[in-house]
Amino acid sequence: MRRLPELFVLAVCVVSAAAFTRLPPVVANDVSWLLPFAAPAREASRAFAAFFIPAVLVLLLTAYRWAQSARGKAATTRALPDWLGSPGGHAPEYEKFTGSLDLIMLCVIALVSSIHLGFLASALGWHGPTSLLVGFVFGLVLATMGNVMPRLRPNPIAGLRTEAMLNDPIAWRNAHASFGRVWVIGGALVIVVAIVAPRYSLIAMIGVVLLSVMVAPFVSRHALDRRHNSTS
Repeated sequence: MRRLPELFVLAVCVVSAAAFTRLPPVVANDVSWLLPFAAPAREASRAFAAFFIPAVLVLLLTAYRWAQSARGKAATTRALPDWLGSPGGHAPEYEKFTGSLDLIMLCVIALVSSIHLGFLASALGWHGPTSLLVGFVFGLVLATMGNVMPRLRPNPIAGLRTEAMLNDPIAWRNAHASFGRVWVIGGALVIVVAIVAPRYSLIAMIGVVLLSVMVAPFVSRHALDRRHNSTS
């Protein structure tokens, strides 16, 4: 599990390298397979089409692993405000939920990779159920991240990171349990959309994320109010 993100990125790089020699010199990045309406295709070199996203994933994963190192943790703590870098007045105990953070990173990589592989399939003329498969990944990622949310502890990387939430572990736990349910339900909805109307799955996923962003302040406030009422 610990090196699963690296293995996933390696697999994407291998697939991209294999596709590179089969791509035309100029690739039209057609997104019509991902949207319910026609969109203009943008041309790019086959090197850009094959390797840009894998390069971004490598850089993202490298930065993430560096942030987990001793130097990375120290640099993060110094760079962030005290309330964010050291919630509750002490450094976050990343070791207790590293697996959850790794799973979130894997979800991000899977989300970006699915779109990249979908573009490659379109450029190679593969007319299989690309929209359905990518939409299914969208929903699965949302549901998985929603399931991970309750396992997180106050940290400056992921979650509802307000000063009040970071300084109250119980309110943090309650808020992320509720927030996680929103993402699990939203992920299930996206999977249904992917099966019924695959080209609407991206719009459905964006809608779920935007809705969760709008709901997040109310979830945080409700958790803090419950915490205050229970201690008063």
